[in-house]
Amino acid sequence: MADGELRCNLQSCRKVLEENALVTSCSHIFCYQHGQVSISNENCLACGTKFRSKTDFSITDLRPSDQIKSMLLSGLNPDQALEIANRSISFYTYQLFNENRLKDEMLKRSKEECDNLKGYCASLKAKYHTEIEKLQRSTLGLKQEIEEKIGELEKQREQTCQYSRLSKKLQLELVTCKREIAMLKARQTREESVSTPRDPTSFEFLFKPEKNSMQQDTEFFEGSSRFKLSKWNYPRYSD
Repeated sequence: MADGELRCNLQSCRKVLEENALVTSCSHIFCYQHGQVSISNENCLACGTKFRSKTDFSITDLRPSDQIKSMLLSGLNPDQALEIANRSISFYTYQLFNENRLKDEMLKRSKEECDNLKGYCASLKAKYHTEIEKLQRSTLGLKQEIEEKIGELEKQREQTCQYSRLSKKLQLELVTCKREIAMLKARQTREESVSTPRDPTSFEFLFKPEKNSMQQDTEFFEGSSRFKLSKWNYPRYSD
């Protein structure tokens, strides 16, 4: 114990003792508060030993004055003084032993807890390592799947571009075909209009000369008894 400090032997307290303390015949010591509880219960709070008389416990001043120190063993012979000192040292040694034992137990429990925590952490590490590997495999699979999907989308994009170019080409060919069909129809219409005979109009009928009109006129005059003229034989006049 640091600097010879004593602590209350009640495990739930463990308070550092400074002034007054209850000392029992079973070599335990308590703070003043729990010492009063022990006196009221008439037993030791540490080991449960019954107090049979008032000599089984005492209130001790842990910081006695010089006057008390000089008067405490006064009148006693050296053997008695040495016996009292020996018992005081034994009590202090026992407290040291209990303190060390308690610390060893605390250290042992702490070590067990640490080992348990290490085992728990190791199991968590193994578990998370397994999960991480699983996630890595899943991530790798998803990455490969994404790459495959990207490849498929790229192929579909190329096909779409090809289809778009083909569609534009077909549209141009369709426009050309429509234009050629229109030209052919127009040419056919013109050819049909030329090859089909038309009915003469009234103007053409009136003013179109007949084939033998002049010849008929000549025959008329030639056949007449009054005129014996040659064909278009007009008289010549002399100057």
